[in-house]
Amino acid sequence: MILNPLVSVITPVYNREKYLVKCIESILKQTYSNFEFLIIDDKSSDNTLEIIKNYQSIDSRIKIIENDKNLGATVSFNRGLDICQGKYVARMDSDDISLPDRFLKQVDIFESWHELEVLGTGAILIDCNEKEIGRRQFPSDFKRIKSILNTGVPVFDPSVMMRTSTLKETMGFDNRLAPADDYHLWLTLFKKKKIDYVWNNRYF
Repeated sequence: MILNPLVSVITPVYNREKYLVKCIESILKQTYSNFEFLIIDDKSSDNTLEIIKNYQSIDSRIKIIENDKNLGATVSFNRGLDICQGKYVARMDSDDISLPDRFLKQVDIFESWHELEVLGTGAILIDCNEKEIGRRQFPSDFKRIKSILNTGVPVFDPSVMMRTSTLKETMGFDNRLAPADDYHLWLTLFKKKKIDYVWNNRYF
């Protein structure tokens, strides 16, 4: 168990047995190790919870939160946010993969740029066989990023790391607005906070 983790990884999951192993392993194999991994099982009906428990038995950084009933990804994420201990929160979706240096690169940037509040990355798009099918990258200029909000979300959510204090100030994702809760969060953050993006070859 990590007593004072710098990073809290939060992953809501529901019936993801097909993808979850590769997702979990990509986090446990990070070259940066000072993190806790909060996985919120949203009352899965497949083998998802068993998979999580198997990994928890070999890596104490994993903390399992079990919902008594299916509450949705937004509520599940906020349950993780309520108990997380890290200075930074790393988003991670249960069907995505992170490259090994993702956390190391993001933490290095945060620790050297104290005004930064939110940091996302570009993405390598892959198919179900992990074959690369494209790459996408958002601009790093703040004004250009902000302009994208007129038509959509200017961020790959699962690539984001942010200061925990920043996210808690906004009360996390608004459960009442799902499935547009992520759009609402980014609108709020872009109105109030300084946000930047870097390309670090992250698998999406």
